[in-house]
Amino acid sequence: MADMKYTAKDSVFSFIFRQPENTRHLYLTLHPEDVDVTEADCKLVTLEHILTNGMTNDLGFQVRDKLILLVEAQSKFSINIALWMLLYLAATYKEYVEEHKLDLYGSKPVSIPRPELYMVYTGAPRQLPEILRLSDMYDGLGGGGSRDQSSAEYWSGKYCGSIYPFLRNIR
Repeated sequence: MADMKYTAKDSVFSFIFRQPENTRHLYLTLHPEDVDVTEADCKLVTLEHILTNGMTNDLGFQVRDKLILLVEAQSKFSINIALWMLLYLAATYKEYVEEHKLDLYGSKPVSIPRPELYMVYTGAPRQLPEILRLSDMYDGLGGGGSRDQSSAEYWSGKYCGSIYPFLRNIR
């Protein structure tokens, strides 16, 4: 597997949103109803060097042990981002389970934060899908168009548009 090539836009995105005040502002942009969230409520859980040598996800943060948000900035759109996000989410949950010493073999269900996955496109303007579904990548039964949300095969991430209007509000 080849190393991912980062662009300046991706690096700037990561640098900006790893700052606690900007992480909180990004969360409030995605969840304006949660006016009581503080910087202390937003814990960074960004992965470092997990899939290939030198590859990380752009931004991961956890809000009050209730929500994990993974945000990926892409200057070139790839439909495969849905699979990348699933891999990032699995690695993030693995770290969460280890940190909280959750017993996955016990008889009681463990409680984990709900995930929200976002892709921010920073490239040239173009038409992109609003929702990316992992099930669109499946071969065989249940793939390429199956929208049974009750199935374990359903997963989606959201394209949240350009981040530039948000960046103008950063001081």
